[in-house]
Amino acid sequence: MGAIPSGFRPSTTAKLLKDDQCCTLSNFLKPELSESNLAFRDLFWSPHENQIRSQPVRIQKMLSLMMVKNMPQVGVGIEIKSRHVRLAIFDGEKILSNIHTVQATYNEADGKTWRFSPKVASMLPSAIDGECFVRTNYTEQKIGLLFELCLSYVRTKTGEKGEFSCGWVHLPLYDENTGAPIFNKVYDLPVKGGTPYEQDVEVDPSISRKASTGKLRSMLSANKKPMLQFKLVTPTKEQKTWLDVLPETLISSTEYLPFLSYYRILLADALLRDRIDLQNTDLIHSPLLANFPKATKFPDIMDALRMCWIEKKRTIKKKEMRDAEYMKSQFTSAFMESAYPLLFSPTLPQYKWADVEAEQDRWNEISRFMKETQEKGILHSLLAAGTQHTPFDMSEVTYDLLEAYNGKR
Repeated sequence: MGAIPSGFRPSTTAKLLKDDQCCTLSNFLKPELSESNLAFRDLFWSPHENQIRSQPVRIQKMLSLMMVKNMPQVGVGIEIKSRHVRLAIFDGEKILSNIHTVQATYNEADGKTWRFSPKVASMLPSAIDGECFVRTNYTEQKIGLLFELCLSYVRTKTGEKGEFSCGWVHLPLYDENTGAPIFNKVYDLPVKGGTPYEQDVEVDPSISRKASTGKLRSMLSANKKPMLQFKLVTPTKEQKTWLDVLPETLISSTEYLPFLSYYRILLADALLRDRIDLQNTDLIHSPLLANFPKATKFPDIMDALRMCWIEKKRTIKKKEMRDAEYMKSQFTSAFMESAYPLLFSPTLPQYKWADVEAEQDRWNEISRFMKETQEKGILHSLLAAGTQHTPFDMSEVTYDLLEAYNGKR
């Protein structure tokens, strides 16, 4: 196109997300079947504790994205709609986890620096939350964490839309000498150009060409190369409790952690505790189990769930918080008062990635609904004159165990 650095490429992770639903968070939330297909491989019940069995894994880290430094800018004729990082577990050949996306913030005065929110405060969108969790039980030496730095763009003349990869970083999750999991610390790693399947490609070769044989000039040139900065830490005791009930391999926002865990707990209740015959595959009445995976595809709907959950927790007493069954019922109630009606709202504009106007229109509608629900109750919001509803379908309220494995990884 003549307006981008030679190390940029079409985004590998964006293409996977578009072409293969196996890389979505909703797909990885499904319990995996055993080889016989008669039981689950990663969802177990503990009769002694009368709850879902915890599943510790080899790698379990909290990751905080901090910034991208010295990223070359694109030329004229291209309007950038979003700067973001996509993360996944990668073995050099294949993506082994869901692909998680974090949007960066950007200041025109410092055009070469992307920044990430270290923690979402108040009701900032969770899409910009730079805090994630990484969980996997893969033990192969070549297993690592892939970061692909991406730009969503529009060509101003033609209106053509697309997504660039500005480069990538691969962090091995095991020490090559000892085989132990990598240390917790702040990492400052160089960004490589090309795709994750290419080696020795620079993001912007013009930086190297300007370097001379002089030591000082070479050091100055190295300081101008794109770098990704992030931090790894150990989960807190509370976070570990939530993490231990999740699937073996998963990456997502820290803000979603309690919700993902409650979903898996309720899934275990329905599939392992409450079914009289474990080989029975009849439909299960549960709007939450049927629709929560769909909600994870929309960050703004997950933000609505977060808003409702925060309000509910303010009214829950400490004694009630220690009652697991009560807390599960409260989470179900929060989902049914926020995410469920929004998923089937005909007035909610269609979700469009990296479209600021569409995102704002959606959030205006979500905010209006949530405010009305908070003030007057969910029944008033749903039954008020003029409220529109999509035609009812039984799939809205039933969890189909067999359908969940159509297209399963």
